[in-house]
Amino acid sequence: MILWFVGAALAQDSGSGSGSGSGSGSDSRDDEIFGTVSPPPPPAVPPAPDESLAAPDTPLDQEIRSDQSISEQLAAKDERLTFGGMLYLREDGYLGSDATSPEDVDLASPSLFDLFADVNPNDRIRGYAQGRLEYDWTIADGQVDPLTGEELQRASVLLDQLWIKADIARKVFLTVGKQRIKWGAGRFWNPTDFLNTERLDALAVFDERTGVALLKAHVPLGTWNAYAIANLERTGSLEEAGGAARLEALVGNTEITASMAARKDQPFRIGADVSSGVGLFDLYAEGALLHGDDLHTWEGTLAEDAPLPTKVDRSDEWIPQVTAGAEITFKIGDIDTLSLGVEGFYNGLGYDDPDLYPWLFAQGDLQFFYVGKAYGAAYAYLPAPGSWQHVSFTGSYISNLSDETSVARLDTSWVVLTELALNGYVQYHLGDQGEFAYSVELPDYTYVMPTVELGIGARIDF
Repeated sequence: MILWFVGAALAQDSGSGSGSGSGSGSDSRDDEIFGTVSPPPPPAVPPAPDESLAAPDTPLDQEIRSDQSISEQLAAKDERLTFGGMLYLREDGYLGSDATSPEDVDLASPSLFDLFADVNPNDRIRGYAQGRLEYDWTIADGQVDPLTGEELQRASVLLDQLWIKADIARKVFLTVGKQRIKWGAGRFWNPTDFLNTERLDALAVFDERTGVALLKAHVPLGTWNAYAIANLERTGSLEEAGGAARLEALVGNTEITASMAARKDQPFRIGADVSSGVGLFDLYAEGALLHGDDLHTWEGTLAEDAPLPTKVDRSDEWIPQVTAGAEITFKIGDIDTLSLGVEGFYNGLGYDDPDLYPWLFAQGDLQFFYVGKAYGAAYAYLPAPGSWQHVSFTGSYISNLSDETSVARLDTSWVVLTELALNGYVQYHLGDQGEFAYSVELPDYTYVMPTVELGIGARIDF
C-alpha cells in the first residue's frame, strides 16, 4: 500500500506541490491528526559577495570574521536544536464511604517530568526524542500492589517518543519511530483508535499514553489524505508486524474517515467516523467492527458450587463498537460561553453482569470504560467566566448503564504567574456494585473502590 501511495503521488503534476501548496498543507493536516508541529522554514541566506573585489584581510579583519563565524554557527545551531518539556506535580487522595479520620485517606502522587529534544537540520527533516520520568513519593521501598502482588516502583523512566520525519519529493511524508497517534472523533470513547496499546482514560486531565513504534506514510491527494502504516510495536520478527490504513475526506464542514488495521493473532478491525456542524450543534459518530483471532467473552457465574466461567470463542462474528455524541456552545452574557455535550457508547464485547468482574480481572480482560455493554455520558465546559479570565471549569458524568454505576467529576484549572497552570478535581462514585462502585474479597485482602477521589496539580511547560 505504501508503494501504491508513493506511485500515485509521484504521478501528479510535479509543479502542483513543489512550493508551499500540498507540502505545507499536508504537513499541517498530519500535525493536527498526529499531534506534532511542522518544522519552520530555513532562514534566508544572502548571496555571497564577490571576493575578487574585496581588499585583502588584515589580522583584525580575520579575527572579526572568525568571531562572526562562531556567532553565526551558534545561532544556526540554536535554530536547529530545541529543548523543552513539562513538569507536572500532583497529589491525589482517596476516601471510602466509612472514612472518619486521616488514617482512612489513602494518598498517591503520580508526578511526571517530560524532556524533549527537537532537531530540525532543514525544512524537510525533523528528529524528535522525548523521555518521561514518573515518580511517586508516597510509595515505600518494597511496597507491593495488594491486588496483583507486584512490587510498586517509586520511580521509573519511560521513552515516550523517538522518531524521524522526512519526505519523498515533497509528495510522500514519512514518520518513522515511536510516535503518538490517536484516531477517532469521540470525547470519552474511541473504538477506532486501533494502534494504541492502551485505551484512553476518559477522565484523565490529559492523555498520558506514550507513543507507538510505527512506520507511517502520509500522501495528500487533493482534498483527501491517505495514510499507510506498519505497526512495529513489540515486534520480534517480521511476521509479527501489523498494518493499518486510513483515508480522510473533508466535504464542506463535514469530515469523514475510514480506517482498518490487522495483525497476526489479533482481530481484523475496520472503522469509520464522521463529524459535522449542523446548526448550533457539533455532531459526531464513530464505529468499528472486529472479526477474527483473540475475540472472546466469558459466560457463567462465580456463585458457590457453580462451575467456573467458560471462555466463548467469538472469532467468527463481526462484533460492533459504536459511539456517538453532540455538543452545543452558546453565549451567556456578553462575552462568556458555555458548552454542553452528551455521548453514548455501545460495546459488543461488554458485560451486563458485574459478578464476573473479579474473574475478568484475574484473566486480564477487565478494562475500565470498556467492560460494560452500554454507557452514557454528559459534560459541561465553562471557560473564563466573568472576570476570571484565567480559570475554567469542566463537569463530567459517566454511567455504566449495564451495571447501573456512575462517576461524577468536577475539574477546574487556573493559570497563575503567566506560566504556571494549577488544576484540581473532585470525583464521586455512585451505585452499589459495578464498574464505578466496586469491591472484591480476596483470601487475604478486601478491595473497596473509593467513594470520593480528589486531587491537586501544578504544571509548567517549558
